[in-house]
Amino acid sequence: MTEQSGPKRRRWLNIAIFAAPVLIASVIAWKIWFYDYGIGEYIDSPNGQYTARINHWYQRTLWEGEIEFVRARVIDKSTERVLWSFEYHPSNTSILWDYEDRSRTFIQWNATSDEVVFPLDKTGKQIAVPMP
Repeated sequence: MTEQSGPKRRRWLNIAIFAAPVLIASVIAWKIWFYDYGIGEYIDSPNGQYTARINHWYQRTLWEGEIEFVRARVIDKSTERVLWSFEYHPSNTSILWDYEDRSRTFIQWNATSDEVVFPLDKTGKQIAVPMP
């Protein structure tokens, strides 16, 4: 071992000790900044077999700023498997419902749990999903 190898090794160790927390903090900040979040409604089917979910999502992007969209899902409660999923990305996001509003029910199941209707926006667009 030469005299130079000890100081070089210490220098690289100091760099690594400094760089690791900076890298970890950067990754955490990146994840937090681009984390998507949403508000919505969850309703079980009348027969209790399915759960319908609809959410108004907000997500930051690198090039487009913040985007908004609607995500709707139907989940089988016994297996937790997603049976159906849909995303709606309108060009005008001001028409999207505020699914956090608890003064009304957005998701509509029919009485036999054969179909669920999701309202997508305030213009009347909706999607009806038949159950298997």
